[in-house]
Amino acid sequence: MAMNTTAPQLDALPSARTLRKWVLLRQQTRRPRRGALSILAVWGVPAYVCSGIVWWTAQLPSGTAAANSSADQLFSVSIDPVVGQRYAWALVLILAAVSMQLFRALGPVSAEAGELAWILSGRVDRRAALTLRICGLTTIALAMGVGTARSVTFVFPTVSDWWVLGGYAAAGWSGLLSIAVFGQIFVTVRRLLVLLIGGLWAAGFGIAVAAASNTVPAEVFPMSLGSPTAVLSAGMAVVLFVAALRWSGQMDRAALGGSADVMTGISAACSVLDLSYLTGAFEARRWRRVATVTSRAFAGTGVGTLVAADLRRLRRHRGTWTVVGVASVCLYTVHAVGSPVLVAITQLVACFGVGMLCSGGLRDVCGSAALRFALGGSDIRLRLCHLAVPALAILGVWLASAPAAYTSGWAVLVIAPVGALAAVYRARRRPPTQLGGLVLETGLGQVPLDLLRQLLTGPAALAAAGALQVALLLLW
Repeated sequence: MAMNTTAPQLDALPSARTLRKWVLLRQQTRRPRRGALSILAVWGVPAYVCSGIVWWTAQLPSGTAAANSSADQLFSVSIDPVVGQRYAWALVLILAAVSMQLFRALGPVSAEAGELAWILSGRVDRRAALTLRICGLTTIALAMGVGTARSVTFVFPTVSDWWVLGGYAAAGWSGLLSIAVFGQIFVTVRRLLVLLIGGLWAAGFGIAVAAASNTVPAEVFPMSLGSPTAVLSAGMAVVLFVAALRWSGQMDRAALGGSADVMTGISAACSVLDLSYLTGAFEARRWRRVATVTSRAFAGTGVGTLVAADLRRLRRHRGTWTVVGVASVCLYTVHAVGSPVLVAITQLVACFGVGMLCSGGLRDVCGSAALRFALGGSDIRLRLCHLAVPALAILGVWLASAPAAYTSGWAVLVIAPVGALAAVYRARRRPPTQLGGLVLETGLGQVPLDLLRQLLTGPAALAAAGALQVALLLLW
């Protein structure tokens, strides 16, 4: 009997439309059916309200917040439109750097574990399967750019209309998203993203300093969407988008699943209203980035060893010092355009943010009874030892920004480091979130009072310090 050596005929690769059709059919069979009226009741009213808010916001002129008498008295000063144009571009560039870091942290293209294992790892056209996802992310990036420009021009008055800056911001955010997609595909581009983010930060702060010193003419910034600069920006955004779609098929499984931990942390944080899940995912990623280091013995013993270990933790996380430097410098920009109330609140929030960033050791000690037992000593002694590093960081930011906040008076100036340190200590001492507390039944739904009480343990102290600052400034 002759053996059949003919190779089996393989079917053609399923298209992206076929995959989406399978997924929709599977969801419809597993999901209970709802009528059109129920869908309209759930999504119609929020869509109507959000559309009205967006339309109302789009009609407001530039500098509406600064033109408000009450806001001008408390939080802002009168700003010339020429100077406001420079500050608006500076703030847009800084927010673009923040958005680029967000795109880099989230992927931006990601896939769930089930989809990655059962669909994208099989014999499918991966580029076609990811096309709709990249288009959706680009749409979100365009909305982020326009929303950022509208928010910035709402505070700072500009010479040109706000939609001019919105068009440039939309093109910029779309291009940044496409570059982040390239970073997932090519290792070389992934390494260059750090330089791009640093360049955006430097450009934003450079323009802000130049605006404060009045050394940059307003004609440098684009004034219309019909200029060659606008056409070039839009063309580059389109080219980057098409190229990202063209090369998306080369995205491997590691790139698609690299942000699964962050997406899981976001989902868990939104479900239980606890940001510790998300910060824990970022903390684990930071330690993986540090990788392996050479172990070295500590020179001292006791309290000195604990403080040295906390300092060594911060030295291995180099991004912490960048945040500390930015928090120290940004107050001078706020001082140029803001009232003493805004400067005082900004200094308080900056000290609190730096303290939370530098209090990883305090968080670990307060959250683990086993770690405190292993280290030995009383609980209050261990907490005070790990409170030294965030206290030094808060003191450094406070001293660096004190010349800008000195006009608010010494009484208000002293409240910032003390209130920030107290808020950091209370936030880190908070026990793990308990979900079985008191829930208030209202006509609009349930209000988890006990959960809100737990979440507001640290921010409540910060709000009290800020209210005390505002009260002293208004009385004096």
